[in-house]
Amino acid sequence: MSNYWENNLYPQFLQSVDSCTLSDLTSYEIQSELAGLAVRAVNDFKFPLYSLSYLNDALTNPDTGLAYGYYFVSDSVGQKEFNVILARMKQYWIEFQISQERMFANAYYDKDIRLHSPGNTIDKLIKMLTTFKAMDNKAECDYGRQTDVGDPSIGEINE
Repeated sequence: MSNYWENNLYPQFLQSVDSCTLSDLTSYEIQSELAGLAVRAVNDFKFPLYSLSYLNDALTNPDTGLAYGYYFVSDSVGQKEFNVILARMKQYWIEFQISQERMFANAYYDKDIRLHSPGNTIDKLIKMLTTFKAMDNKAECDYGRQTDVGDPSIGEINE
């Protein structure tokens, strides 16, 4: 089935974020984290054109050694829907990063050692969250503006 999230959503998400948090995790843990983000994003998707119903396949993928995981039931779900879901996943990922207090604790307490400012880090993450929220809103707003072939969809409202 082509709509497995590990084949389409997860790679696109991982290519769009650079995270040292993910590098510390095992493949199973990464898949679990991304599944949680994707489920939240799918559930918050407003007015999709196609059903975003999903199921979980517990069979083991011989290539990865992990369960195949979630997939969309409908084969109509495509890149337009992925764009909206990915934008929301990024927003939720940054919210998760902000909630990690270990990122803001100083490892050393010596006046002669200069470290990056935890306050500066959280300020940058909050600015990034604001940017990702705006990108998510734009992706969802633009979602219904074009048909699958790229034509404006305004004329199809009453059809």
